[in-house]
Amino acid sequence: MSLAMPVLLASCVLASCKGPQATSPEGAARAFVRAVASGNGKKIFGLLTPATQKQLTKAAQLASAQAGSRQRVKPHELLAASLAKPKYKLFSVKVVEEKGDRARVKLSDADEKHSETWSMVKVAGTWRIELPHNAMPPAQRTPPASAPTSAPASQPGSGSGSDSGSGSGSGSGSAVAPPK
Repeated sequence: MSLAMPVLLASCVLASCKGPQATSPEGAARAFVRAVASGNGKKIFGLLTPATQKQLTKAAQLASAQAGSRQRVKPHELLAASLAKPKYKLFSVKVVEEKGDRARVKLSDADEKHSETWSMVKVAGTWRIELPHNAMPPAQRTPPASAPTSAPASQPGSGSGSDSGSGSGSGSGSAVAPPK
């Protein structure tokens, strides 16, 4: 997964989200990539599913509480502040699966060396991107106070955490740059 937003990790006004770009899974994915490339957290946030928006809102509330009265963090600010530089230029967006109000789209570069698969959900006639929990900003992933902050070295999975490098992931978006 490559969207470090919070992914990665996101608001356009509802009317602007319902434009032609979000009436198909491909159009919504392209609109999301453009919003990520422009660093516009409000537009990104508006193209996310309500469930993802709710997770980001909780993360923003937690970040605000941690900052005390010094700063109130807005959900879209979490996204704009953590966008990663695209790893490749977007060439194609293809629906790989569509069932009712859910779809998966594959984004790839021209030679398909880099690709990602995103989950999409249709909400009130508009396609939205559904980010997985691990694409949320770090504030969302903060363990509860009673949870250990790191795994003992002897536990499986406590290694380097290196990525497979496949570029595939569900819901990530800053790995691709919009075509010029």
